[in-house]
This record gives sequence, structure tokens and C-alpha cells, in this order.
Amino acid sequence: MGIGTRVVITGVGTVTPAGIGFERLWEALVAGELHIGPIERIDTAPLHGIHVDAEIKDWDPAASGAMTKKEVRRSDRYQQYAMVAAHEAWQQAGIDMATEDATRCGTCIGSGCGGLQSTMDSHAALLENGTVRKMNPLLGIIMEGNMAAGQVAIKYGLKGQCSCTTTACASGAHAIGEGVRAIRHGYQDVMVVGGAEAVINELGLGAFSNLTALSGSEDPAAASLPFDARRDGFVLGEGAGVLVLESFEHARARGARVLGEIVGFGNTCDAYHVTAPDPEGDGPARAMRMALEEAGVSSDELDYLNAHGTGTRMNDAAEAKALHALCGPHAKDVLVHSVKGNIGHAIAACGAIEAAVTARVLAEQRVPGTCGYRVPDDALDVWVSGTTVADHPMRYALSNSLGFGGHNVSLAFKAVEEQPWH
Repeated sequence: MGIGTRVVITGVGTVTPAGIGFERLWEALVAGELHIGPIERIDTAPLHGIHVDAEIKDWDPAASGAMTKKEVRRSDRYQQYAMVAAHEAWQQAGIDMATEDATRCGTCIGSGCGGLQSTMDSHAALLENGTVRKMNPLLGIIMEGNMAAGQVAIKYGLKGQCSCTTTACASGAHAIGEGVRAIRHGYQDVMVVGGAEAVINELGLGAFSNLTALSGSEDPAAASLPFDARRDGFVLGEGAGVLVLESFEHARARGARVLGEIVGFGNTCDAYHVTAPDPEGDGPARAMRMALEEAGVSSDELDYLNAHGTGTRMNDAAEAKALHALCGPHAKDVLVHSVKGNIGHAIAACGAIEAAVTARVLAEQRVPGTCGYRVPDDALDVWVSGTTVADHPMRYALSNSLGFGGHNVSLAFKAVEEQPWH
């Protein structure tokens, strides 16, 4: 039941453990590079059996030109990730704000934990010195989860909608969905959307460790194993993904290069448990079905699923059941892929990073292998490849994000067969 204005992608930017920039990420995925390793940033002794993560190394946000050194000092790491990813996406989109109605250009960037590191640092200063005067004087701003969206809007002069989604691991995908709706229903012409997260510290790793959600493997190559029979939990990652969305008409009027098209958005809740997914996969199945129905696409036309695919026993099983509930016998013909085997689980950022990957998969008609996938889990009965599948004809894809609290998001994508106006 396609609704309203078409929504296209004209810019993408990512910051991941594979490096700065989406091209670097794509190269890493296609090559099957592993960017998971021993924890280096913090002392692992208090973590009780957690040995690996997916860290961004040698971080220097000012080097990219996205931020000044002063801006870096006045921001949390998650905001820096968002700003660098947004810089890449904005440069690629090539929008000239001097010719735009700024009130019709907005942003929505999600974050699950906001400025967690800055909060920890200021709390330590408070305890050590016994006075709030030693805390970061900007903490009240830096710790806010909405501040990445605010900073991006200020940087580029976006005076329309400015919001933040906080739905745990679904935050980035939710932000994209909100951007799609804002454009589709005529409220905005341009939306800068995505997610950012920086939780690799004592509190972040400790919190997810206590939930028994993280892999206990000491071997980085055997730690993040989406859909593999050996999977035992996810690997904590970090980073940001940002997309520039435009209405089809707006992009055509300025002759922009189209990188992909988002044709549907599904958004549901399990209403089941704060951490465990509904084992029958009902919530994700309904979200996937909503996204396809909005796109006017049959489940039999689905070619590719960029799965949430965390590598936990319950998540992968529920997502596999959801795919079967959606597609029936056709589920075995849908190629399933997760980037988390390469770069870990970036919480709020994962959905936006994976949306960028989904668009590129359709553009290139090839699917990177799911890194670490070696031993099929026969109980899941889904098609996963551990190596890149080239020249694979695909027209429609879904990208799933499933968050603690029962949040489910599915975004539907259509392949851009040729540039519509070039």
C-alpha cells in the first residue's frame, strides 16, 4: 500500500571498528576482515570472563575535518562519532544550504546511552574531589542522548525537525524510520538520520556482561558468530552510521546521485520481556510484514535480509522464526547476512550502519559473507553464507534492528537499477 512521497538515500557515512568512512567498511565486509580483538581500552579484571570487544582505534575526530579541536573537547565520544559520520554523508550528498529552505531540512539521530563516558568521568571527579566544581562544566549538555542530533543540526543549519530516538539497539533504525515518515508525509524535504554509540568502558561492558549477553570467548575469531551453531553471545562494538534522506522530487531537482531507496518502515513491540525476545519471533515478523506492505511488496519478492543477527542463542533463533513466519517456504531462498561478525554490535548505531550496507548490497548485487559463520544451526534453517556471494540478483531487501525492551524495526529497501535522471 505504498504511501506518499518516495524517499531516497543520497549520502552515507560510517565510523566503525573497520575505520572511518563507509568505503573502508564495505571493503572490510567484502574481504571478510575481522575487527574484533582483545579489550585494550580498559582493565578487564573486573569483567569476570569478558575478553574481547570491537574498538575504534587511534581515534582523532579533528583529523577528518568534521570537528574543530574545541568542538572535540566540548563533546562526548558518541557525539564525535556522529559528527564524523554525518560529515561524510553530508559531503557525499552535496547539499548547498544556501539554496535550501532550512526549515524543511531536519535531523534525527538515535543513541541508547548518550554520553556515558563523560558521565563516568565526571562522577569519578566528584568522588575524588568531593565537589561538583571538579566535574565537567558542560556535563549537563554532553551527557544528553539528543545532543548528537543537536550538534549535527547546528553544524549544517538544519532548522526543521530535530529529534532523537532511544530504543536501545533499534535506535538508529528507528531514527531512519522517523526520517522516512517525515519526508513521505510532506513535513520535510531532507532528513539527516542515524545512530551513534560509545559504550566501550567499564560501565558499558560491565552492564552487558552482567546481563550475560556478551560472548565469553577468548578467541576473537570465535566470539561473534551470528546464526552459527557455536554462538554464545554478542561482542560489544561502537561507532556511528548516518544517512542523508531526501524526497525523490527534491533529489531529482538538484540532480543528486541516488544510492538507494527506502520503501517501507515497520515498527512493533514484543511486549514480552525486557531482555529476552519473544521466542516465536512474532514482533519482528509483524515489523517485517508492515515494512513490505508499506512498500507494496509481497514476501515472496524478498531477496535479502540484513539481519539484526547478534550471535546470541535467543535473538538469532527468534529472528529466524520471524523470517519463516513472514515468508513460509520462500524463507530458504532469502540470503541472510549480519555485519556483527566483522565489527561487533554497536547498539544504537548498528541499525544505521546496517541500513547503509543494505543499500550498497542492492547497488552492487553482492552480499558480503557473515564473518565467523562456519557451522550451520539446522534448527534455524536459514540461508547464511560465510563468504561473499557475488552476482546475486536482488530487488528488495529488509534490514532488521531488535532492541532490549522488545523494540522491533524493519526497513524495506528497493534496488536502484539506474540513476533516474542521469
